[in-house]
Amino acid sequence: MRLEDAHNSWRIDLRSRNLSVRTQETYTLAVTQLGDFLKQRGHSLDVAEITTDDIRGFIGHMLATRSPATANQRYRSINVLFKWLADEGEIESNPMVRVSRPKAVPPLIEVITERNLRLLLDTCDSGFLGRRDSAIISILWDTGLRVSELTGLRVEDVSLDLEICWVDGKSGPRQAPFTMTTTRAVDRYLRLRNRHRNGHRSALWLSDRGRGSELTKSGVGRMLARRSEIAGIPRINPHMFRHSCADRLLSAGLSEGSLMEIMGWSDRTMLDRYGRSARGRRAFDDYRRLIG
Repeated sequence: MRLEDAHNSWRIDLRSRNLSVRTQETYTLAVTQLGDFLKQRGHSLDVAEITTDDIRGFIGHMLATRSPATANQRYRSINVLFKWLADEGEIESNPMVRVSRPKAVPPLIEVITERNLRLLLDTCDSGFLGRRDSAIISILWDTGLRVSELTGLRVEDVSLDLEICWVDGKSGPRQAPFTMTTTRAVDRYLRLRNRHRNGHRSALWLSDRGRGSELTKSGVGRMLARRSEIAGIPRINPHMFRHSCADRLLSAGLSEGSLMEIMGWSDRTMLDRYGRSARGRRAFDDYRRLIG
């Protein structure tokens, strides 16, 4: 059975399991890249002739040309394929059994300094977009919301009196607190938003350009990139705020359990992932505070 034919039958199985389109596309890309790798080396594309050494060679090629995380994803994808082939009786033995899974080391995400935060905010004027962007930056700084959670906020989800916003995140609904500084920034935005031509809409963040009336996830990224360039600082993306918020709260002494609640984490491994960026600096600061 050729790899292409195996892939076509496997995709039917994937669809029957109601996997997301994105997951299916990820699997397809891995098989396509494996096929290209084998063809470039003049190797047979008969699945029964693909050996453990062939798979190791492909994973090594991925590690040499892609990120560790990508190589890890390709390993997982083709592992699912060859397990299916073995279960279906298309191959006598699974060549993946003796292939080690590559480690996916997440890249370090730099935290945003307070200086760069001020420079970013200084680019926001008193116009509609300036007030909106200032409020967005302030909320991201205080709460570390995922960009999807940020753009999903409705006007009624934010309480300036309680200084919290209600978020429907990956792990379910939660409350995200913010400071008085953010309260003032959001209030200044809302006063102009109430007079906006799309002020009747429920979405909190309105767009003032293009056809859409609501700010999108990509729109937030473009806004931060544009303001970073104006401010003359390295490009800041929305996800950096999440890492920065986690770092600041841990540095201030917030308990890990409370941080998980605020950030909407159900898995403790997220603590390590989001605490890695400035862990060394925090350890040094703790040493100075305790030892002098």
